[in-house]
Amino acid sequence: MEIEQADRIAYLLSRHITDTLSSEEHTELERWLALDIKNQELWRKVCRRGFYSEKEMLQYLYDDEAAFRKVQIRCHRRLFRERMFRWGGMAAVIVVVVGVSTVFGFILAMVLNQDFRGRKFVRAVVIFPWATALIIQSVIWKYIINADYGSLNVLLKKLGLIDSFVNWTKTAGSMFAWECWVGIFVTVPFVTFCVLSGLQSIDGSLYESASVDGASFGQKLFKITLPLVAPSLTVSTVLNIIYVFNSFPIVWTISKGAPADQTHTLVT
Repeated sequence: MEIEQADRIAYLLSRHITDTLSSEEHTELERWLALDIKNQELWRKVCRRGFYSEKEMLQYLYDDEAAFRKVQIRCHRRLFRERMFRWGGMAAVIVVVVGVSTVFGFILAMVLNQDFRGRKFVRAVVIFPWATALIIQSVIWKYIINADYGSLNVLLKKLGLIDSFVNWTKTAGSMFAWECWVGIFVTVPFVTFCVLSGLQSIDGSLYESASVDGASFGQKLFKITLPLVAPSLTVSTVLNIIYVFNSFPIVWTISKGAPADQTHTLVT
């Protein structure tokens, strides 16, 4: 019902600004403004439908500049109460994406720092997700998790792990989790090579001396490795936080904020 009311108010506002409002419609608009301006949910929907032209419309409705400012501030306050503008949700995304990618990137860097056959080939494969355009990775993952013909469902069914295709994005939470996973997937290679550059700058004699003194793997990790790669981790963490705010292609390609704008973030 409120959606129909919001559409009606937005329609009347557009008619008013073009001077095509009949006397009955003008009376109806005044009634909405007088009675329903206190309905926050209703006016949030109105703001969402006519946000960019609302200021222009309201200037026609209010001759008093002070009254117009009050209505304008009220609408903007209600807009910024929307879930997508809440910093708590954005902070959670930053912690999850940056935290998980840092842990996995560090572990992968430790593995790639070892001397084994085919190391150069593995390094080339690892860098591929980060070197590819973000929108391409987003499109690939969108088709991988597709409920009807996604390769993930096909693979799991051939392995006998599922009996029928699964809708991996049937809820807003699962959709948003996959978007976070794509962010992690494309970020891990960057962290890996930042940490790897720090690991290769560590003098091997430090580990040899520690081994002679009987140091365990954990002692070498926390006493030598982590302190010496801390600058590289700092750089990768700061840049990853910036990359999270540049994640528009991921959200817009995979979900466009669906369902019902619940997977929008501050950047979309």
